[in-house]
Amino acid sequence: MSSVYSPWNEAEFMAPAPIEREPSPADCGEISERDFMAAQLYEDGDQDYDNDNPSHHDDYGSPHYTAYSSSDDENAFNHLPLAPVVRYSSFADQVASVLDMYNQEFCVLPLSEDVRCNPFRIDRESSENAAFLLHAVLAVASQHLAKKTKSAQMIDQMHAHQGMAVKLFSEAVANTPPSVALDTLLLLITFDATQTASSTFGVHLGGAFTIIESVGIDLVCQHSSRTRAQIAMLIWTDLTIALIGRKQTRFPDRYLKTLLRYSGEDGWSWMSLNGCSVDLVKIMARLTRLAATYEKVLDMEWASFDHTPVRQLIDELCRWKNPEDLDIATMTLPTSPPPSGANAGGSDEPDHGSMDHNNSDDPDVQINNMYCADDGACIRTEHEMRIQRLRLRTIRILSRKIMDCIGCIGDAAIVQKQALLPIFLAGAEIVPLPGVGPADPVGLHIKRNFVRAYCKRWTEMARYNMFASVSTLLERVWADADSAVASATPNESPEDSWWGCYVGPRGFTSTATSTSFHSDDTGDDGLFETELLLG
Repeated sequence: MSSVYSPWNEAEFMAPAPIEREPSPADCGEISERDFMAAQLYEDGDQDYDNDNPSHHDDYGSPHYTAYSSSDDENAFNHLPLAPVVRYSSFADQVASVLDMYNQEFCVLPLSEDVRCNPFRIDRESSENAAFLLHAVLAVASQHLAKKTKSAQMIDQMHAHQGMAVKLFSEAVANTPPSVALDTLLLLITFDATQTASSTFGVHLGGAFTIIESVGIDLVCQHSSRTRAQIAMLIWTDLTIALIGRKQTRFPDRYLKTLLRYSGEDGWSWMSLNGCSVDLVKIMARLTRLAATYEKVLDMEWASFDHTPVRQLIDELCRWKNPEDLDIATMTLPTSPPPSGANAGGSDEPDHGSMDHNNSDDPDVQINNMYCADDGACIRTEHEMRIQRLRLRTIRILSRKIMDCIGCIGDAAIVQKQALLPIFLAGAEIVPLPGVGPADPVGLHIKRNFVRAYCKRWTEMARYNMFASVSTLLERVWADADSAVASATPNESPEDSWWGCYVGPRGFTSTATSTSFHSDDTGDDGLFETELLLG
């Protein structure tokens, strides 16, 4: 492969003709980095054949491996042991082992827990004739394996597959079934999130909106529970970006209302997808619209913003009852004895034959979900108070409560990963209070180290660089706040620092990284706007 990567060099990315090779462990169900590499598109330069020799081509004119040279002695050929060969009938067949690896492990990472209709799991049959979808799978799988194995070659292939997925998808999207198109767009969003928290996510969200509108949100939601889970993930991504950016969502409110008409017994829940209660999702949508309106009013000379609906929502959040809360007095304990068998002797070993991915009866999972939902309520209250500049001291108390909730969730619990938005909003408040005397340096250091450890842990465990991006951004927020306090005179109250100065329409480019954390429109509709995704 050329040392210079060009994402639009089509010659480097064409799927090779069907080839023959010796079986690998992947054919027996074992998948290693070597097998993954063998399934890629870039083996052409390493194959040992003469492309101009007709004897090295099959009946279709495609080059293939030969076990023996035709110029050697025929008797020796008869004594040469020939290994069985595996014939790839298609590109989908060639990368089947990688797709299996993705469906078993990598497709669960964006969620709080695996669910029956996982919106990120790819059906092999639907991907059979969608090379762009397979390239998107390969891009996501390559990035995970590149970080696990620290392979530079994998990084090159990761970028190559992502570029090819975008190219082929843009050419075929007009004739692509909506379900396959949504599969691809979710994967492209996921890939971008694995690289950084700041990207042009609006390109993919805008494409999803166009596809859904062409069919109609009602018809799309009627398709299947998995499709509804996909719509939920797109709505969540849109809401999260808009909430931090204080702007209108791309998807209209009727999308969420249509989705909410379906029963909760749909094979998924908002908690299992995003670690957020459905009640808080609805409140989050209303807060996002209010924040966007507030930002618009700030630019109007003769307009003022009515804070009444904001206070009403904050009061509603304060009265909110956590559905994940556990009441020991009402907990139902098993009354029947344990079944006879391997576990009858009191062993805590689970019965793997009857296990599924839904651990809703596990007390640890229940408690983790309770804390995750609690901090979700706190961050929405803190977010709106902060934007409206209300009750600064209350905001700091909520910040502390958020970190306490996150700390109560086990470090190895995947639902803790869903707390990136809370950790950012709470972490941005770990700064000295203006005008209240010297700060507590030890307390600030301990809290900041908690945030640093969280971001580092999930950067490594989930292999998503958006956690590292948040850590970098918070370091700048803290440094600027500390500098303002240090340079203030005894009679001067330094200006209060808040995260909105760094993110959203009034933000500015961070010098700590090469990415921008503010809205920087390069088109009339903001399609290529750099946005921050925290979840």
